[in-house]
Amino acid sequence: MSPDPSAEAGMSDEDAKLVTLARAARTRSLVRGRDLPKAGAAIRDRMGRTFAAGTVDRMAMSLDALALAVAMAATSGADGAECAVVVVDETDVPQRGDDGLPSSFAMGVRALAEQAGARVPIWWCDSSGTVWAQTQA
Repeated sequence: MSPDPSAEAGMSDEDAKLVTLARAARTRSLVRGRDLPKAGAAIRDRMGRTFAAGTVDRMAMSLDALALAVAMAATSGADGAECAVVVVDETDVPQRGDDGLPSSFAMGVRALAEQAGARVPIWWCDSSGTVWAQTQA
């Protein structure tokens, strides 16, 4: 059995479950190659509930996966957030903001920070689940 790449990065078992959810959401992303990379995201609220979403990039609407997962949590009455995971290949996010975060996920990072009301860890993983960055919202 091969080692779990998320465990090797120091991720907790609960956070590693978010990787599985985000990977599954990524496969359902609706991306037409316009502006946003194919991605999946999952967050866990303070009650332990999880919310997962994939990128939606259509002519009429574009939402990064993290923003959509936060929106789903907010409309479900989630109070805050404990952790987030975004599954996107690092090569798909070449543009970074001044803060080092992928600029295509700026809306999602801002939404998570507002929803959480505190610093929330964000694990950035590739499609195999290997962590390539860890930041905070």
